[in-house]
Amino acid sequence: MVKQLLQLLTDARTGLGVEDLARQLDVSPAAVEGALDLLVRKGRLIKGGPRSGGLCDGCTAAALCNPLQGCTTRYFLAPEPIQVQLPPGP
Repeated sequence: MVKQLLQLLTDARTGLGVEDLARQLDVSPAAVEGALDLLVRKGRLIKGGPRSGGLCDGCTAAALCNPLQGCTTRYFLAPEPIQVQLPPGP
């Protein structure tokens, strides 16, 4: 299911919510939430969602959202981490 989640989120430019993902995968929202939480903890996904007052200020996904969709909790692929090559140590 994790590979399918990541593929769906790769295809979705404006992120997807738990209900959208559960419906597309034909699984329970609880199962999707567990997988999403794991991927967020591992740094593979970014979780964005409503803030107090409905403002995007401080939202980790503000640059990724489509404001016309409204502010709901959505998941996005995290940007690829930069791989730094360190010279061999002494």
